[in-house]
Amino acid sequence: MQDIKHRALRAICSCLKIKGVKNTSKDSMLEKIVSVYKLKERYGRITDDAEQFLTPTRKEPQCPYRLLNILFSDMFSEGLAQLGGAADRFQLDSGKASTNQLFWEGVQEAFTSNWHLFENLHFEDEVLGTLHHLNLKKIVHHDWKKLRAMWKNLNAEYKAVLARYTMSGTHTSDFFEFCHGRHDIYYLRKHLEAKPNLNSTVAADLPEGSHFGSTGRPPSILSSASSTLTTKRKGDKSEVIDLLHDMQADRKDKKTRDNQWQEKEELRLEREEARKVSEEEHKVSEEEHKVSEEECKVREAERQEEEYLYSQWERVA
Repeated sequence: MQDIKHRALRAICSCLKIKGVKNTSKDSMLEKIVSVYKLKERYGRITDDAEQFLTPTRKEPQCPYRLLNILFSDMFSEGLAQLGGAADRFQLDSGKASTNQLFWEGVQEAFTSNWHLFENLHFEDEVLGTLHHLNLKKIVHHDWKKLRAMWKNLNAEYKAVLARYTMSGTHTSDFFEFCHGRHDIYYLRKHLEAKPNLNSTVAADLPEGSHFGSTGRPPSILSSASSTLTTKRKGDKSEVIDLLHDMQADRKDKKTRDNQWQEKEELRLEREEARKVSEEEHKVSEEEHKVSEEECKVREAERQEEEYLYSQWERVA
């Protein structure tokens, strides 16, 4: 019986890949099996808890708006204004100064929290009224690097839009016309109007000679973000990839919006044409009604004249 138990325990150790138990006692093998089981159980719980942070997350439509609410809140706006400034002693000692990691870790904590101040659009107008479908309460667990890349993408695109908006020869005050359908860039503009002291931070390094290219087309999303990409360190590949993915998603979103706008425009033209046809038919109907009324009047006059003549004939008779 003892030999059977030993062989069974050795078989279990072999399955669990536990080495060094060939000549050990039964109790020693049991201790090692229990130890391995507890270790795997603890490791499994750790991986389950960390899975949402280890799994790459994709940006969803509500994410930029939630991020802007956080960055321009009273809690983070001062830190946003100081990005790129002189780092304090604690940041230097902790080695987190070069990427402003402490600031973005705080942003990440706020982004993944259920705080009602971040869960709704802060402005209302005709442009933002089309965003009623967004659910800012839905939280996507981005890490701090992804949130920083998302902000840099927004900032770079805002600079490109601002360059077009302030270009000489522009005769309109509608900022959204220069956003190419990017409601998130327009939302960033609304935050800056509410906190104009942050304009110099967000629009820093804006080229003075911003203008259209020789083709007459505005800069593309990739070209507008080129200055951001060139300043990145070579080792920070994941952030560059995230930024490129976000820009690619923005381009797809813009193409979708353009297609939707084209479909709406075609539908509007069809309705306009149908309205014109209806108006023409109504005019024809009115003309026919007028002709019918005139004919009735003529027939009535003829009838009255006949009655008069008949009455005169009866008198003579």
